[in-house]
Amino acid sequence: MQRNFIRAGAVPGILNRRARLKEGLKTLGVLDAMTKYPNAFKHVVCYTEDTLTAKTFDNIFQPVLHPLGSNKRGTENLVLSHWNDFIHELQDEPSDVTLMSLLFFITGCKTVPPLGFRPEPTVDFLHDAEDNGEKSRFPKANTCNCTLFLPTVHVVYEEFTEAMRYAVVNCQGFGFA
Repeated sequence: MQRNFIRAGAVPGILNRRARLKEGLKTLGVLDAMTKYPNAFKHVVCYTEDTLTAKTFDNIFQPVLHPLGSNKRGTENLVLSHWNDFIHELQDEPSDVTLMSLLFFITGCKTVPPLGFRPEPTVDFLHDAEDNGEKSRFPKANTCNCTLFLPTVHVVYEEFTEAMRYAVVNCQGFGFA
């Protein structure tokens, strides 16, 4: 049966696509360069999952900050300090919350996509009171636009981490953050 399938043209179709790809790569000498320097092209052609690190989070999450000198900016600097310490703690001391689970909480992805996130992930702040008249104690995330909203009520680092851990552990599904 496999031979009939092959004779029916399934493999020639695949071979034809492969030949067209090779012809396209010959344009501008790309195929020759790939053949000559395969290791240089490996990261472009073959996806490898990178280990999440605190540095990865530093690089991909850009804070949305108020102007220097404003009261909100002072609060944001404190919260960012807590955030930075938190991601380094997750890297150095694995627990029920990992960098992977944090990334999933924020983006809905367990790894960074090969071409990165679009739009680029941001860290924003929950300065305003909610409907109940109080500021949120817990972080929120919008997975569609990769935005993490950090609470601004925690002056003490331990309270911040407790709220972060609670949110990540208790929002283990896409769309529930």
